[in-house]
Amino acid sequence: MLSDTSPEAEEVQLALLRKLTPAQRAAKTFSLSHQVVTLSKRAIQRQNPGLSEFEIKILYLHYFYGPGIAQKVREYLLGKDKNANQ
Repeated sequence: MLSDTSPEAEEVQLALLRKLTPAQRAAKTFSLSHQVVTLSKRAIQRQNPGLSEFEIKILYLHYFYGPGIAQKVREYLLGKDKNANQ
């Protein structure tokens, strides 16, 4: 078994989810996704206490979307800041 949830508890969870409206399911999905992102960034911060908020976000992108995307976002945002200061 890969889950720490008992089959009985899983059935109860599924029954509760089935009773939700599509809008409630979407809201739950967005809420859980937000929690995962928040917890992931918090873990990155704990592992790298000296990083700025910007660097934590870039490292998050690196881990979850790959180094190429992270680098492009970094360059775009840093270039955007340079253009704003001119």
